[in-house]
Amino acid sequence: MKLLRVVVSRFVTGIKIIFKFSILLPILFGMVWFNFKVDRSGIFQGERFEREVALALLDGHNVSGNEQMDEREINALYIHNLQQPLNTVALGSSRMLQMDKTVAGTHSFYNFGMVGADFKDLLGIFYLMDKADKLPQNMVIGLDPWLLNADPEATDSRSNKQLYEEFLSVKLGIETTYQPPNELDKYGVLFSPSYFQGNLEYYFRDTMLEKRPTIVDGNLKGQLTDVKCCDGSILYNQAFRSKTQQEVDHAALTDAVNFLRMQGYQEPDPTLCSLFDKFICYAKQRGVNVVFVLVPYQPVLYSYVTEHAADYPGFFKTAQWYKNYAAQNNIPIYGDYNPYIAGTWYQDYYDGHHISNEALGNIFPGIRTVLAQQKSSNATRPWQTDAIVPLETAEKIVCNINQMQPPQVLKYKDDIEIDGVLCYQFLRYSSEEEKATLLARYAIAQDTGVFYRFDTNQKAWVIDPRF
Repeated sequence: MKLLRVVVSRFVTGIKIIFKFSILLPILFGMVWFNFKVDRSGIFQGERFEREVALALLDGHNVSGNEQMDEREINALYIHNLQQPLNTVALGSSRMLQMDKTVAGTHSFYNFGMVGADFKDLLGIFYLMDKADKLPQNMVIGLDPWLLNADPEATDSRSNKQLYEEFLSVKLGIETTYQPPNELDKYGVLFSPSYFQGNLEYYFRDTMLEKRPTIVDGNLKGQLTDVKCCDGSILYNQAFRSKTQQEVDHAALTDAVNFLRMQGYQEPDPTLCSLFDKFICYAKQRGVNVVFVLVPYQPVLYSYVTEHAADYPGFFKTAQWYKNYAAQNNIPIYGDYNPYIAGTWYQDYYDGHHISNEALGNIFPGIRTVLAQQKSSNATRPWQTDAIVPLETAEKIVCNINQMQPPQVLKYKDDIEIDGVLCYQFLRYSSEEEKATLLARYAIAQDTGVFYRFDTNQKAWVIDPRF
C-alpha cells in the first residue's frame, strides 16, 4: 500500500511537471523562432540589409544604396535563397559587372562579380553554389591578370579565406589549415534570453535615419547613384557614365601609373596555376560548361603598359597562359586584354579598367551563340591564328594619337617589318593634293597595336614617346 502511494505521488508530480512544461513550451518555441527570424547578428539569416538586397534582387527588383554593404554577403544570401539553379552565371571582378542578362543572352542569369574579386572569391562563390546543389549549366569567368599572382598584395582583404580553404579541402582534396566548425555551437544562441532581448530591441528600433537599400522605379539610366540590377550587373550612375573623353583618358592614365596588382608581378604562380586547373576540371566534372572572357583594358592604359612592358612581365605572360590553357582544354575564350585586338575604342570605357555594357556585348556573343559554336566546333579561339589588329583600327589609332585636322590626310602605304614585328605603314600628308608635303611616317604593329613613328633625325623607327 505504501509503495502504491509513492508511485501515485510520483505520477501526479510528473503530470504537474509536464503540464507546467506544456505551458512554457510555446513561450520557449516562440523565443527560438523569434531569435532565428530576427537574428540581429546575422548568424542564421545573414546581415539584415544585405538580406534585404538579396531578397529584392531575387524578386526581380533593381536596388540602389547597396554600395556600402558587403557584396560578398549579398551574393552568399542570393545563393542561399535561390530556389533553383540558373542557366548561366558570371564570375569575376568589377571588370565583369557590365555583363547583364542581355549580354549573357539568357534571362536565367546572375552576375556574381565583386569589386576587387581575387582567386579566393571565385572559388568561394562556386563552392557556395556547389554546396547548395545549385550549380549552373554555364559559368562565364572573367579572367583578371592578378588571379595568378601569389603576392599578398594581389589578394583582397574582403575575400572569404575560410570558405576558400574549405573548398580546397572538402572538394579538391588539398590539405589546408581548414577545420570543420561545430555547427551545433551556434544554435545555443537560439535559447538565449539575452539574445532574445537584443532581438526585441533591434526589431522595434527607430529605423527612420538608417541608410538602407532602396528599390529603384522609373528611369534606371537617370539615377544619381549606382544601381544593382536584378541580374547582378551594375548600372553606374549618370555622372560616371557621362564623363568626357578627356576625363576618361585621364582616369585611364592614372590607373596605368598605379596599375592594379601588377607591380612586381613577374609570372603566373605555378601553385595557383595548378589550383586553377583543378578548379576548372572539378567544375567540368560537375557538369558545368566553362567559358572564359578576357575583358580588355582602355587604350590609354594598355598603351602605357605596352611602352613599359619590362615593368609588367607578369601581365603579358598571364594573358598568354590563359589562352594556352583554354586551347589545351578546349574551353571557349572571348576578348583580349589588348583593346585593339578586342575591337574596342577609347569611348568604350569609363576609366582604365571598366568597359561599357555595349562594348562587352560586342566581345561576348551570348551563351546561345557560344553553345552553338561549341556544338559545331567553331567556338572563338584567338590562339588558332595570330591576333591581328584590323587595318581600319590601326588607322584610327594613328588619327587619334596625332589629332589630325583637315586638310591633312593619312594614307596607307604598305606593310613594313620593324624589329621583327610586322606593321602597317601610314604616310601623313598636308593635304590631298598631288604635291602635298609629307609630314610624317607612322607604323602600327599588327599583333599588338603598338604605335611607331619614323624619327627623321635618327633615321629609324621608334616607339612614339607619347604612347
